[in-house]
Amino acid sequence: MVSEVHLATAGNPLFVDCVVRLLASEEKLDGRTRLDLAEFKVPDGVREPIRRWLAMLSADANQALTVAAAFGNEFDLNLVYRVLGSSAEQLLTLLDPAADAGLVTAISSARWRFAHAVVRATTYDGIRIAERRELHRTIGGLLEEIYRVARQPPLERAGLPL
Repeated sequence: MVSEVHLATAGNPLFVDCVVRLLASEEKLDGRTRLDLAEFKVPDGVREPIRRWLAMLSADANQALTVAAAFGNEFDLNLVYRVLGSSAEQLLTLLDPAADAGLVTAISSARWRFAHAVVRATTYDGIRIAERRELHRTIGGLLEEIYRVARQPPLERAGLPL
């Protein structure tokens, strides 16, 4: 059970507390059944503070985070700004307030990540289905364009079997 809760919350103490309280209220902590939190959704009460932080950002900053969220918990600035049609400098300016709020953090100069998977999920879940579809189509087209010029597929270059 501890492993499942840790997986669902990434070990964040606030999220662990909320999840355990929720499971207790649903009488799922009796220890008789194995918990399957693979499809667990963090309660709205946990997501609400994240939504408030996102609401304080500009529309352009939220759009940048939305594109980043479509790439996953970690994202490459070069890909995000290409999808946005902006420059790296413009993107960094948009991400500054999100970084100051603790929503995203830099791993390297070009690689960033969401501070927690719940931040990314809250951002991603806010994308309407039609917009999400178009965003993934744009990202797929960009990736095809980048790797079309490659002599070998990316997995082969990395030494991974296809």
